[in-house]
Amino acid sequence: MLAFGGLRLGLRSEAPFRDIGFPPSLETFRTDGPADVELDLRFATPRESELAGARPVFDSEGLWQLLEGDDRLFLALRGMDDGRLFRLAAFDRGLTRGTIVSDPAGKLGARGPLLPDPLEYPLGEALTVCLLAAGRGLLVHACGLERDGRGFLLVGHSGAGKTTLARLARERFRVLNDDRVVLRLVDGVPWIHGTPWHGDCSEVSAAGAPLAGLWIINHGTSHRTFQLEPGRAAAEILARCFLPLWSAPGMAFTLSLLDDVTARVPCSRLEFTPDTGVFDEVLR
Repeated sequence: MLAFGGLRLGLRSEAPFRDIGFPPSLETFRTDGPADVELDLRFATPRESELAGARPVFDSEGLWQLLEGDDRLFLALRGMDDGRLFRLAAFDRGLTRGTIVSDPAGKLGARGPLLPDPLEYPLGEALTVCLLAAGRGLLVHACGLERDGRGFLLVGHSGAGKTTLARLARERFRVLNDDRVVLRLVDGVPWIHGTPWHGDCSEVSAAGAPLAGLWIINHGTSHRTFQLEPGRAAAEILARCFLPLWSAPGMAFTLSLLDDVTARVPCSRLEFTPDTGVFDEVLR
C-alpha cells in the first residue's frame, strides 16, 4: 500500500511486484493498513469496447481523458502520436475500488525487461487529483520543505525554480517534493505533505508538516519578498494547482480550501537568485 497526503492506495497485482517497473521513489511511501481505494493491477491490451457508451468528462488534450459510464469512471491513456489506448483505469463512482489494465508494451509500444509502471505519469497524478477533490485536499505545483516541524511551501509554474530550490535546501531542510505537494487541512490547520510524483529532483518524503509560510516564487536579481493579501495569494496559488476542472463540487471545495489557507498562513511573493542565501529570507 502507498500512503501520502492523507490518501492510502492499496495495490494488488497479478504479476509479481518485482517484475513491475515502479520508480524507487514509491518505496518511501509504502505502508500497511486499510486503504481508501483498492487497485487491481493487470497487464494486457486494454479494450476500447470497455468505453462503449461512456461519456467524456474531461480531456487533457494530452495523454489522458476522464470518462463516465452509468456506474463507473474511467481514466483512459492514449499515445500522443497514434492514439493507441495503452492504459485504462476503471473505478466505481465512489473511487473506492478500481482496476488498471496496462499494455505490457507500455506507451511506447515496445516491451522492456520490466512491466510498465501502472501509475506512471499522468495516471498517478490524475487519480490523486480525483481523490483529493472529494473534500480531502489539493495537489499544488510547489516545492515542499520541512524544518523543525514546520512546513514551507514554494509555489511556482514550470521553470520558476522549484527544483533548484529543492536542491539548494537539502542541507538545511527535509525535502518533501520538488514539484507536487498535497495541501490540506488537518483539524482546521493547513498542512503540506510529500508525494511520490516528483519533478527532476528525486528526493521525496512521505512526511508532512503544519504550514508556516507560503511563497509564490520567481527568479530575480536578488532575494526579495513582498507580502500578498489573502485574495491575491489564493488567485496566485489557484493558477499553480492541479485543478479538478471537471467537478463543480471539487472546484468549490478547492476555492474554500484556498480561502482557509490564505487566511491562516502568511503568503508572499519571493524573488531569488540560485544560492542558499534565499533560505535566510524564507526563515526570516
